[in-house]
Amino acid sequence: MVSISNGKKVVIAEIGWPSAGEKHGEASPNQKNASQFFQEFLAWSNKNGIEYFYFEAFDEGWKVAHEGERGAHWGVMDSTGSLKEGFSLQDEKEPISGQSISIQISNIQQVLDEGKLQGTIKNLPNDGKDYSLACFIKVDSHWWTKPTFESPCIPIYQSRSFNVQIYTGEGDVNSSEIGVFLVPSSFSPPLAGGIESLPDSLFHSSICYEVIHRESLNEIDIHESPFSLSSGNLSGTIRSLSNALQYHLAVFIKVGDGWWTKPTFVHPVLFINPQNNSFSAPIFTGPNDSTASELAIFLLSKDCLPPKVAGSSHLPHELFEQCKTHRIIHS
Repeated sequence: MVSISNGKKVVIAEIGWPSAGEKHGEASPNQKNASQFFQEFLAWSNKNGIEYFYFEAFDEGWKVAHEGERGAHWGVMDSTGSLKEGFSLQDEKEPISGQSISIQISNIQQVLDEGKLQGTIKNLPNDGKDYSLACFIKVDSHWWTKPTFESPCIPIYQSRSFNVQIYTGEGDVNSSEIGVFLVPSSFSPPLAGGIESLPDSLFHSSICYEVIHRESLNEIDIHESPFSLSSGNLSGTIRSLSNALQYHLAVFIKVGDGWWTKPTFVHPVLFINPQNNSFSAPIFTGPNDSTASELAIFLLSKDCLPPKVAGSSHLPHELFEQCKTHRIIHS
């Protein structure tokens, strides 16, 4: 295909393997085969810099009536948003350290106001030589590659730091969101020229990512952090919230390399007191929760039920898209 494309980019538009359902010839749709195909394909595509759209993010039960059980089980995640057993959204061959890797942006307000993106990558192995950053900004509901199409990858210095000007076009200062993704150097990030949503392949191939919302900056005030209290309690207030009864909070913690719903699967959301927009709840409810490295809080409409996450290497990116505001705290 590449040999006859006359220099045009070749993208795999759809590829996947179902985790359940009827056999198709000699091909067996089951959990083991689906996860093996997923991992081998990601390793191959990352190594060769192949851009793709993996089919699909979630299982869709409604397809049973039209396509049988096989048609309803193509998701990397199940219908609740939890990553299926045996799947991992990072290449297990990557030299990931025992501690959680995260993007530490130095001055978020300066990034939004001036477009000066700088910071460090925490716990990054090999001095960062095998990695780079991909950055995108959202202007008028559309995403754009930054700094430029010609330079879509931001280098990471030996000190594991980065420093780059991402506002390179007229109107960039009006961006509403900024997404920063840590990816293997072998991965070619998609070029976004005014697209409505970032492709799943970007989230699947990234080691970690941060999404900054301009309107959400500092809207969640933390009074008590579970990282600083032996009780593991989280409390705070939501600023500029007119009707607290229309919202609730979803909280997740990262233990080791996996994210977990908190406080519990039975109670996956926190109530917001409408009298003063405050919230309070014990978050460390598991035996290893005190070793958590990160905590993520999302303000969601009460009609939006958060996915139940159990050890997933990434939080579902739908959380970032559906939330009114969010905040991520590092231990």
